[in-house]
This record gives sequence, structure tokens and C-alpha cells, in this order.
Amino acid sequence: MVASSFFGMVSGSAMANVAGTGQFTIPLMKRTGFSPVYAGAVETTASAGGQIMPPILGGAAFIMMEILGISYTAVMKHIVIIAVLFYLAIFVMVDIEAQRQRIRLLSREELPALWGTLKEGWIFLFPPLFLMFLLTFTGFSVTLNGFYATCSIVVVSWFRRESRMGLKEILLGFQETCHTFGSIAAILAAAGLLVGLVNMTGFGLMLSGTLVSLAQGNLFLLLVLTAATSIILGMGVPTSAAYIILAILVAPALIQLGVNPVAAHLFIFYYAVMAVITPPFAPDAFVAAGISGANAMATAVQACKIGLIGMLLPFAMIYSGALIMVGSPLAILGAVAGSVVGILALGAGVAGFLFHPLRGVRRLLCLVAAIALIWPELYSTLAGVLLYLGVCGLQNRQFHRDIANKYVFRYVFRRYAFAPAAAGGQGVRDLNV
Repeated sequence: MVASSFFGMVSGSAMANVAGTGQFTIPLMKRTGFSPVYAGAVETTASAGGQIMPPILGGAAFIMMEILGISYTAVMKHIVIIAVLFYLAIFVMVDIEAQRQRIRLLSREELPALWGTLKEGWIFLFPPLFLMFLLTFTGFSVTLNGFYATCSIVVVSWFRRESRMGLKEILLGFQETCHTFGSIAAILAAAGLLVGLVNMTGFGLMLSGTLVSLAQGNLFLLLVLTAATSIILGMGVPTSAAYIILAILVAPALIQLGVNPVAAHLFIFYYAVMAVITPPFAPDAFVAAGISGANAMATAVQACKIGLIGMLLPFAMIYSGALIMVGSPLAILGAVAGSVVGILALGAGVAGFLFHPLRGVRRLLCLVAAIALIWPELYSTLAGVLLYLGVCGLQNRQFHRDIANKYVFRYVFRRYAFAPAAAGGQGVRDLNV
């Protein structure tokens, strides 16, 4: 997950993220005990989340700046909490699954030395950090910032003999960039044609009006319809192009019903990103399945299960502006804390595991607690937190009671079932007692 998030910070393609990081993360997960399907699904979901990671948001950050008319710093400020919570949600789901399956930890010999890794590769963190600095603290244009960041890559490569770039490598980089830019230019040209057609025919207004009409003024229903539309229209389309299409066709419906424009655009962008893990298309899942050797559709379905909590985060973002850093510091802190507890509760309810198997009423109570924490009202937040803590207490008590009973049973079984008759026992005959 960490590798995919860092890769997503500098990549505009979730498929490239899977292909790049999955080559070593998927075999490693399989070696620890995860099934091929689950290993591929974790990488699929984590790589999709890389598209909502600052600083480039899969290339959509700069487009969002232009459409909303806000600064780059503002875009980063609004998205950062949601991005972190998404990866927390994935971590919770994977951690619960690891506990349930009793997945072994890597041995110390299998782990690379932290200091040695940082000593070897810390210099490569400079270009993306330098780009973030330029975009945040300078008044240069996006094009000029990109040029300076590109130059920094060449300079950084000279610090290590193995990665040093000469004239041949620089020219090869230009060639590969031109190939990449060619595909992006074609996508943007097609998106431009779509924008023109939508404006001329009024299709965008018609679609927005249709969504609002179907929702009949109900914000929750409109959010569900918008999320479904965003996923469908985002299938098979790169992140930036999908965002442009949805910003024209779908975002006006949310804004028309009174949703904050920034929240509306982040909502549609988020679900456009989730299209890459949603069956039946799910291109990321096909790439991950090719590495793990699992069935692609099963991988996509499992990825949706892992990302289920993350898919509900935009709803919380709409109802609580504090999650996009709109409000007082106290409100933001409270919203983040409530979201963290909600993620833990929903993870336990969906997976059916909290310290040990979670069933029946307790599982339902965890789901109710998570739903209560979506709403930003104080009473619902407190009720959700108390409900989840109550279930945790019951589960923890039962967990320790089961452990105690287990050890008592083992002692009695060994003491009496197999005690020799000469030692005062009854031999194996006591086993039936």
C-alpha cells in the first residue's frame, strides 16, 4: 500500500502503478500466506488510490484548478484528508483479513534494512518534493514548474553512478515522453470535442436535470445516482479525461442541489477513479491478475470488497465539509476522529471479525455505528463511537474468556486424559468424562 501510494504521487496511470509495484508486492503477499486473488485485489485497490494522492491526482489536479478557479495549494488542502483516510480504510480491511487468516509476519532477515534503503534511494524523493514546492510556493506557470522538475530529475540522477543520465538517456527520455504525450493529446482532443458537442446540444444540462429529477430533491439519492453515473462514465477512460467528462455532465447536478462546488468535483473525481477497480471493466484487476496468476474477475470483485469502505468516504465528505478542511480546526479534528472510528467499525462489520469472529447482533451494531458516524451531527457521532466501543468491550471480554477456556481445557485434557494410572490418573478412560 505504501509503495502504491508513493508511486501514485508521480504517476498518472493506475495500471502503470499495478504493473510497477505489483511485480514485487503481489509475490510478497502470496509468500506470507494471502491467496493469489486477495494479493492481486490489494494491489489493485491500493494502485487506484494512488490516483487521489497529491501532488498530481493522476494528472487531474491542474485541470481541477482551472475549472474551479482555485489555487493548486487549495486543491491539495481539500483532498489530503480523504486520500489518507482511503489508505487507512484499505489497511484496516487487510489487517483484519490477516488476523482472521493468521498471516505470518516477515522475518527480520526478509526485511530490508531501513537505513540502508533510505541511504540508497532518498535522493529520488527530491524531484516530486521539488515539484510540490514549486507549485505551492512560487508563482510560476504549471508548464514552467514541470520544466524545472524535469531538469531536477537529470541533476538527481548524476548523484549515483548506476542511475547517471547521459545525452543518450536524456534523448531516450524525450522520445518516451513524446509517445506518452501523444496518447494524452489524443484523449484531450477527444474530450474537447465532447465538450463542444455537450455545449451545442445541451446534453449536459439535460443529464444534470434528469439526475435531479430522479432524486426528487433527496440529496442522498442524488449522491447514489451521481456515484453510479461517475463509475459508468469513468470506465475505460484515463483519470484526467474521465474527470473532464464528469465535471461537464454530472457535477452541475450536485451543485444545483446546494453541494459545495469543491466537494462536488472531488466526489465525481473520486468515483471516476474507483471505476478502474469496478467490474466488468476493471483494467487494474486484469493487470494484477496477470501477475498473481488469479482469475481477473474474481480479483476485481475482491478489490471492490477491500475498497468498499473507501467508496463510502465521499458521502461523508459531502455531509461534513470538515473532511475537505472547510471549517474550524476543532471541527476538522472531530470529523477526522469520527471518520477513523467509522472506518474501524465498518471494517469490523463488513469483514465480520473484531479480535475474533463477529456474528449476529454485534456485527449489525458495528454497521449501525459506522452509518451513524457518516452524519456530522454531534449526537450521531457520539452514539456511533459509544456503540462501537461497547462492541469492542464485549468482543475483547469474550476473546480473553475463550483464551482462558482454551488453556484450561488443554491443562485438564493433558492432566487427566493421558495421565498414567501409576501417577494417580485413570489413563485414557478419563477422556470420556
